[in-house]
Amino acid sequence: MPQDIALGEFGDWKFCTVATTGVPTTLAGSPSVAAYPDNSATEITAGITLTVDFDSRTGLNNVHVVATEANGYAPGIKYILVVTAGTVSGASVVGYVVGEFTVQNKISGIADGVCGAGGSATSIVTSSCTPNAGAADSFKGRIVIFDRNTTTAALRCQATDITANTSGATPTLTVTALTTAPATGDRFRIY
Repeated sequence: MPQDIALGEFGDWKFCTVATTGVPTTLAGSPSVAAYPDNSATEITAGITLTVDFDSRTGLNNVHVVATEANGYAPGIKYILVVTAGTVSGASVVGYVVGEFTVQNKISGIADGVCGAGGSATSIVTSSCTPNAGAADSFKGRIVIFDRNTTTAALRCQATDITANTSGATPTLTVTALTTAPATGDRFRIY
């Protein structure tokens, strides 16, 4: 099962390249990796960093992906990480699948959101929420946790319970008091 990450977070995938003899071998030839969304032939290269011979271990490679909207990633999509340039012992390894992940997989029962303007310590106004609140109070009793990289430092990893919510794609969440009001763009996850 692919790793699921929240929009705005990052993930790391390691893979080994070996020669035909089975010996770990450096990935050479200006190597690169791209992400393919769902069944699309359009690759994403933004936010992807490939580290060859990770930790000075010959043949061990690391792909680091920053899955932000600005880099082209979206919720509910599965991505396949593929070598798009590179050789091992002079042989091309283009086309090898080296990892896969989803962004905010909707099947998980977890909702992810972004704060809009006008929130307070007891009210989170959203500018997006995936999946959306189908009905009023559908998130009541669940826990909201702010992202570890969210803009408002005081809210990073802070959690609170939801006591009520409006319906729709941009619900307003009523919560037990936070230490500070969320700012526009702060990210959170509802469990």
